[in-house]
Amino acid sequence: MQIVQTEHHVVLHTEMFHDARIVPLNARHSKRDWPTWMGESIGWFEDDTLVVHTINFRPEQSYAAILPMSQHFELTERFTRTGPDEILYSFAVLDPIAYTRPFTGERTLKRAAPRDRILEFACHEGNYAMTGILAGARKLEQDARRDAR
Repeated sequence: MQIVQTEHHVVLHTEMFHDARIVPLNARHSKRDWPTWMGESIGWFEDDTLVVHTINFRPEQSYAAILPMSQHFELTERFTRTGPDEILYSFAVLDPIAYTRPFTGERTLKRAAPRDRILEFACHEGNYAMTGILAGARKLEQDARRDAR
């Protein structure tokens, strides 16, 4: 995740599916009641914590087997800096139709080294495994040549 803050907005960018949420600060949710991709997010600060509240998600974003959601799905996220290179990320889900009660979770986000980049999700997983994959293929070829003798 890459977090960029300006005076009036925060951008939360994740590479998976190239999602970037532009979160207006100190705004109100619109009166519109139609879903938007990634929902309608607004943010504010509570002391040193950035709070992001999101509603109006599109139904296509509901992964039925993983995270079902109804039109009443609400997500509240909190980003609290706990050190110079660390943020505590916590979230709360409220959806009285899809769940019997709200649930929460949290994890620590660590700052990446300046040389690190966000890699494209579509091909990233093979980047680290390629050396092992090729070494395994060369070993199979050697074994096949040895067995052919």
